[in-house]
Amino acid sequence: MAVQGPHGPHGPHGPHGPHGPHAPAVEGGAVSIYSLEAAAGHNQAGWTPKDLAAQPTRPTNLMERFNALSGLLQSQMLYSEVSGLLTSTPSDGASDAKVSVSGGPVATISPPGDIEKADLVYLKDASKDRKSRIPEISDQISHILPYFGQLVRMGDGSSRYLALLLGATQAATARISYEIKFGFSTPRPIQYDRQLSPIIQTPSHSTYPSGHATESFAVATVLNALLTNSVLDVGQLSDPSMPFVVAQRIAENREVAGVHFAHDSAAGAVLGIAIGNAIVASALRTDAPVYSFAFDDFHLDDHGIDKLFTGSGGGSVSADTAMPGGSDLLYEIFQKARMEV
Repeated sequence: MAVQGPHGPHGPHGPHGPHGPHAPAVEGGAVSIYSLEAAAGHNQAGWTPKDLAAQPTRPTNLMERFNALSGLLQSQMLYSEVSGLLTSTPSDGASDAKVSVSGGPVATISPPGDIEKADLVYLKDASKDRKSRIPEISDQISHILPYFGQLVRMGDGSSRYLALLLGATQAATARISYEIKFGFSTPRPIQYDRQLSPIIQTPSHSTYPSGHATESFAVATVLNALLTNSVLDVGQLSDPSMPFVVAQRIAENREVAGVHFAHDSAAGAVLGIAIGNAIVASALRTDAPVYSFAFDDFHLDDHGIDKLFTGSGGGSVSADTAMPGGSDLLYEIFQKARMEV
């Protein structure tokens, strides 16, 4: 069964949910109100308004206002804040795709080239790991964040801000990823050779770049920043910290499953790191690095997370930086999340 979000068809605010436009009318409400008034002895004729010289207090501090919201509204508010920082310029099929933060470019992704026989052979070889990875592959169709819970507490009330921040990061990154995918609209592995036989349903949207890689590497970048209080230096990927090891595993699982090429994952990793660093830079009010992924610079026989920015992985770092506009809410949430890791 697909997991329904709050605004999905049957979610609480979806078209068929209890608060959606097609929700059934609540019967007996008026009777309950009149019964309450009758029981309390109230009526309009005998009602005297209170003295309103003392107005109800309302929170003026940013975090007081935020904390007064329900959990669902907090998630939506933070998603809106993070997503509002990011804009994409999708490819027309032949041009580069670009992502910006507060108007400044942070990522450029080149169009993919032709698929070669070696790409298919690589996936067929990767399929040998399916038996041991099936539980992960199946679960990760709709769950990514719990796998980062191997590194930090995320499942209880003591990590509320961490969960909010990583959830907003994943959701905002997913939006950008789908916009970029739509521009490229590239075929999935099964469309080249059905004998690859993916072990999960092949998604109908574009294969390039990998959404799972993009989202997991964005989350890893933000989590790494929470642990280090700094924007990622890609030189650190020569000996990657655990958040990036988890992200790489999630990306590789999509290749093992047969639904993504290796270059899909590499492009997604570069894009995810760029987005994650842009979010961190917005929180820390500092410069965001600018990255690019060139399909022609990706070498299938010499790739991996430690090679992502070394010449054979397709990724590169520009000498330029972007200066995102600061976000007061993101700053506050980031600082509180740091205290939870």
